Amino acid sequence: MALEAAHALLTHCMGSRAGATAALAGLLDHSSEDGDLAKCSSSGLRILRYAGDARGAPRSGAPHTDNTIITAAPRADVPALEVCLPSSPEWLDVEVTLLDDDVLVFPGDALCAITRGALPALLHRVPPARYEGRAPCRLSTPYFLRARPGALLRPVLSPEHPGDDAGREQPLTAAHIECNMGDCRRRRPWMATRADAAFYRRAMELVASDVPQH
Repeated sequence: MALEAAHALLTHCMGSRAGATAALAGLLDHSSEDGDLAKCSSSGLRILRYAGDARGAPRSGAPHTDNTIITAAPRADVPALEVCLPSSPEWLDVEVTLLDDDVLVFPGDALCAITRGALPALLHRVPPARYEGRAPCRLSTPYFLRARPGALLRPVLSPEHPGDDAGREQPLTAAHIECNMGDCRRRRPWMATRADAAFYRRAMELVASDVPQH
C-alpha cells in the first residue's frame, strides 16, 4: 500500500508514470548478494505505545514530520492523531473520522525533499490529553516506507524559479535525514522554494527540540 501510494503521488506530481518508477527505484532497497543489512533501509511496521512513564508523566507526541518516503497509519485503538496542513495553522482531528479498516497515508521528509516540497511532509502530533483517561495506553501500528541509507534525495522536479539552486548544497542522503546530520531537519533545505516554507520553518521550531542532534 505505501509503495503504491508513493508511486501514485509521484506520478501525479511528475506527470509521468515511468518517471515516478525511476525516481522510486533510486530510493528503494537493492537486492544485496553479500547480505549486508547496512545497505538496507529501516522500512518496517512499528508498534507504538503511548502511555505514562514510570513517574506517571504522559509520553509526548510532539509536533513532527516523519523521515520517510511514505507513512501508512491505520486507525489506532484510541484515535488521537492530529495533523496540520500548510494552508492552515489549525490542528485537524483526522483520526476520529477514520473507520476501523481505514489507513491514513501521507508523505514524509524524503518524498518532500525529492519533489522540492510539492508533496510536503505532513506535520502531525498526538496530544496526551486526547488519550489520557480513555485507556491505559494508546497503541498505533504505522508502517514507515524509508529510503535506503545511501540513497541520494535528488530533486525530480525543476526549480520554480531560475537560479533557485544557486549555491544549494549537494543533495542529502536518506541517512542525513534519518540521523538529522548537520541539523538538516531544522533547516529543511528542500522547503526553500515553497510559498509555504515560512509556515514550515515556524512549525519546525516546535519540532527541533525533540529531534536528536548528530
